[in-house]
Amino acid sequence: MLGNSGVALASVVAFAAARAAVPDTTVPTLLAFAFAGSVAAAMADTLSSELGGLFDSPRLVTTLRPVPPGTDGAVTWQGEVAGVAGAALVAGIAALAMPLGTAVTPGAGVAATTDGAVGVAAAVAGAGVVGMTVDSVLGATVEGDGLGNQAVNALATLSGAVAGVGFALLLGAAAPPTGAAVAAATESLRVAIPLFAPLR
Repeated sequence: MLGNSGVALASVVAFAAARAAVPDTTVPTLLAFAFAGSVAAAMADTLSSELGGLFDSPRLVTTLRPVPPGTDGAVTWQGEVAGVAGAALVAGIAALAMPLGTAVTPGAGVAATTDGAVGVAAAVAGAGVVGMTVDSVLGATVEGDGLGNQAVNALATLSGAVAGVGFALLLGAAAPPTGAAVAAATESLRVAIPLFAPLR
């Protein structure tokens, strides 16, 4: 559970801190893309694993050789289609409901234009597919050799978060933040994190 949700939780906390510290910058928007990308990756991976496991003829993602059902890193085309559909679902929700924008200008809010919504959806869906693929590759290469399923899931959702930010910048759905905005957001997090220490 924490493997699939830890990155999303960290993104939400960072988003809240950034909204308080640097509200008129693109930092909160980029953190929202990180959140959406991690959730899309978790959804894509879950659907591809659970639905793909119902079909025969899985193949190892790294070699495409047939392997027994249940093998770590095994994929089926049906599972991949289900994963892409899951990522697209999260992307559609993000494009309609989250504070993501056509943020080439600081402070842009919800994607109101068709072009903006398409850019947001493409960035988040792409992030979900990246995370799903990273999970499969890690499952085929390192899972079980000191790296458990929760760690693989955490790395996959982290890759989805990073890809969400990267695709948002690449597709023009968000603008890069200034150095001053990043420094202010980082300082805000540095101050806020010790406040959570008593909760441990």
